[in-house]
Amino acid sequence: MELRLDKSEILYYESKYDADYDKPIKCRVDNVKDRGYLKMPDLLALSIWKAKERNTHNIEKNSDSVVEEMTKLSLAAETEEDRINYLCRLHGVRLPVASAILHWFHNDDYPIYSDRALETVEVEKKTNTPPFDEWMRYVSFCRRIAKENEIDMRTLDRALWQYSKEQSE
Repeated sequence: MELRLDKSEILYYESKYDADYDKPIKCRVDNVKDRGYLKMPDLLALSIWKAKERNTHNIEKNSDSVVEEMTKLSLAAETEEDRINYLCRLHGVRLPVASAILHWFHNDDYPIYSDRALETVEVEKKTNTPPFDEWMRYVSFCRRIAKENEIDMRTLDRALWQYSKEQSE
């Protein structure tokens, strides 16, 4: 993996990201973290934030109790693989949405698995469910970049997304 933008440009691209776009999720972070799980409205809001309305019909197939159970198990899981696997048991949740859940609501740092971010780190996205080791290489890469640049994962994720957006315009 290789970062397509210069590390000195991370804060520049992050500053151009529309921070208002994150408000529907950012306002839920503390409540979800305090509770230790997502409720159905949290999962719906996150899905809409991540995939617009395209995935709502799938997310709505989950019962409230299953959403709470799977997200609680995921956020409390000891292993990286369990964290993803519990989330992917939910209807409508594959790696892009699962990674967004971990990004926003887990105490560890996680990047969001998105087409735009993957373009910026020169990773060709083949499916929504890559092999686990490929996912972990991406996580490790992003954690290293964030640490080297003394930034949080949200800052890095915004920069990766914004850079790709501007390159495609």
